[in-house]
Amino acid sequence: MLHTASDSGRWAMLLADKVRGRTSVLMASLAGVTLAVYANYAGILSALLPSQVEEIDPENKITNLAVIVSVSAAFTIIAQPLIGALSDRTRSRLGRRAPWMLAGSLAAAAFLFAWAD
Repeated sequence: MLHTASDSGRWAMLLADKVRGRTSVLMASLAGVTLAVYANYAGILSALLPSQVEEIDPENKITNLAVIVSVSAAFTIIAQPLIGALSDRTRSRLGRRAPWMLAGSLAAAAFLFAWAD
């Protein structure tokens, strides 16, 4: 069976449509998960953290909360590019990003459970 240039073009279009469909599903899934994670952390930052800081030191709760949020933001500014650069260089059977996402998810879950007490 001979394949012509037009056959190759059709196959490329079919493959592109299939990949585009998978990408759409992946992006929708990631958007849903990201929304859930941000909602979780937004709840912690807006409700849980201020009340816990107030329990520790009611007189200086505003200052302490400002310090905690500022240190957290500074850590994030450093950690995100660093982890991104490390994940770009990671080679594993799970891929480049999956080991970091798995480790980050496990660490976040451990911190949330530890913080709940």
